[in-house]
Amino acid sequence: MPAKQITILTTKDIRERCYAAAPAEYAADPMISLWKPGPTKKLRGREFTFCFPEGQKLYYRFERDYLEWKEKQEDPWNEEYGECLESSRDGVFLIHHLRTHINPYEAATLILDTNTGLVTMIYDRLGKKSANRDVNRQVLSGFCEGEACGKDSCEPHQMTDDLVGKVIDWKMADDIIIHTYYCNVECLAFISPIPPKAPGWADYFKTFNPTKYIKIGEKLYAISFYAPWQCGMEVTMLMDLDKMRALGAAFGFDSTDKFSSYTFGAKGAYAELGFIGQYTVN
Repeated sequence: MPAKQITILTTKDIRERCYAAAPAEYAADPMISLWKPGPTKKLRGREFTFCFPEGQKLYYRFERDYLEWKEKQEDPWNEEYGECLESSRDGVFLIHHLRTHINPYEAATLILDTNTGLVTMIYDRLGKKSANRDVNRQVLSGFCEGEACGKDSCEPHQMTDDLVGKVIDWKMADDIIIHTYYCNVECLAFISPIPPKAPGWADYFKTFNPTKYIKIGEKLYAISFYAPWQCGMEVTMLMDLDKMRALGAAFGFDSTDKFSSYTFGAKGAYAELGFIGQYTVN
């Protein structure tokens, strides 16, 4: 079927919509995920220094309903609304927040493993050569200074091809199930013939999406891909293929042109290549 026509947004449009956005609107999960846990209390009151390649550091501290971050120790703290979720793997967290000190807004999604002291950040910025609304993604993997793992004792999270060839049905809500084929190290494919309730989605779509795959632990992966319908959103998922549970974060303008930055949850089941309209997940 033909791709949906997406609204062309100017830089001025994007800046105005970012400035007008409020957490109650942009953080609202359009799928109302049934498997998204509540905010964790385990990071409250803690501070971390995340060290990335080429000496880059980010400083974070977590409070009750928000987080603070900065790029240099002498800088003032930037306070942001943020969502901190613990995955189905104890001690592994997905942290998602905007960076509103700049407009158009940016977003960071952190996969933090407090068991190993390793961290991966998916850093998103609005605006690419292809379109102003498209998200430009960068993946950085490093470690937490002073935690269990140090720079000399273990390697940061690495890109992987472990998922290539796997087919998984991910259930986001009662009427949103995504049949996903991890085609190769650069791409995944969606098939979803159930009419979903997420606004702007069609009754049927199939898309191929540029993807990055990162191994976090045994049967634990983070993936970053561009959303379907050419709307330009970036989606990150932290997938536990032992317990078949996932957390995710989405950032950008959806197919209704709404500015979004939210998290979600999902449960999954392995499937077969060659979808015939029946899912393996209940």
